Amino acid sequence: MALESFTGTFAAPTSVNATFAVTGLGFEPALIIFFPTNRTTNGIDGASDTSIGVGAMTATGQWYNGFGNTDAAATSSIDYSRHTGRCIIVNDGSGTSLLEAAFVSMDTDGFTLDYSKVSGSAVKVSFMAFGGTNCDFEVGTTTITSAGGTGTVATTTAFQPKGYLLSAVAQTTSLTVLAANLTAQFSFGGGTAATEEFAVALYDEHAVNRTDTGRVMSTTSVLQMLDAGTSVDVSAEHSSLNATDFTINVTNAVTSDTAFMWIAFGGSGLDCFAGNFTHAITVATQAVTVETDFSPQSIIFASTDQLISDVAANHAILNLGLTTGVSSTDDIQNLTSAHHDNRADAEPFTNLDNTDILSEVDTQTGIATAAYNVDSLDTNGFTLGWTSQAAALNISTYFALKSIAGGAGPVVPVIYEHHQLAGGLQ
Repeated sequence: MALESFTGTFAAPTSVNATFAVTGLGFEPALIIFFPTNRTTNGIDGASDTSIGVGAMTATGQWYNGFGNTDAAATSSIDYSRHTGRCIIVNDGSGTSLLEAAFVSMDTDGFTLDYSKVSGSAVKVSFMAFGGTNCDFEVGTTTITSAGGTGTVATTTAFQPKGYLLSAVAQTTSLTVLAANLTAQFSFGGGTAATEEFAVALYDEHAVNRTDTGRVMSTTSVLQMLDAGTSVDVSAEHSSLNATDFTINVTNAVTSDTAFMWIAFGGSGLDCFAGNFTHAITVATQAVTVETDFSPQSIIFASTDQLISDVAANHAILNLGLTTGVSSTDDIQNLTSAHHDNRADAEPFTNLDNTDILSEVDTQTGIATAAYNVDSLDTNGFTLGWTSQAAALNISTYFALKSIAGGAGPVVPVIYEHHQLAGGLQ
């Protein structure tokens, strides 16, 4: 097998632990992508502070980008984290990190983390692990300068990338922010070609009497950052994949020097594809074509509950879904953060769902309005099963990876069940 992958969830320790091991993956990983929240149980919660973000680590680097939101605050209380010495942080929205973890080692059957700070609650952390022969992975940071204006920015890698994911949370170059009480401009995107790119972004303003939030989804950008809710402040599109770097083209310049985090994928044992699809509203199953002979092994989904792409709108909504499986008993995860615009009570919602791959949550009521999971990974794409039918033609974006024969074996999905694995996997 060339590319190997695993999606799972573990419960964070409730006391400081410098050698917290997660095992049961079935291979030694080279890259872990983390999607932590402050939830200890599955389901929708509208009565607590929220925290959501993305972290990544390899044996040579790590980073985390995320933000928190205080529940029922008289004025909005937002904080964000961005750190290259941590791969997991949980925020409380009031300027305090509740939980922090950093890389220790990649192990034969999993990985080890140093939990230097814990919240006392066994919060759940979803993750995707990647490894295998002839597969290259790298994480890092790159700065877009305000003096540079628009134009291309190159990111140097140790190999020729086939695709990449990007994340940012604020217009700053500081890489050691554990929790700053400031407005969050969170962005998550990726690219594999000029017509294969996406970005989802939210905006949540700190210290206002009525919430000022926004969201945007683009299928022609890899990075977008909002300002004042529905104004696109920063944007960049895919430019090229080169021998030892990838370049993005800045189309809306930053006003302050801004560092973004990235993950690069390469090697002869894998391939990547960034795409999107419009939600089905009349059928229970929906076949999505990636491209000819692209049978995905792992997929990351992202959406913002929008009908059309490249348009900013009110309400801060972010849905992230992960899968290396094809049924409710396999590895599928969903995380949602939703915050209603122009509210005096600053009522945020989060959803953690280990059954559906992606679910949309109404920002006013906190009720899930539509949900799907992955029924099958197919020769040319994948098939979705709608467990709650979509009511609108919203768009989901995705980043898919497949294994390439010749790395070390045939191209077949690797799916692990993890009912009784060590290290707290659930």
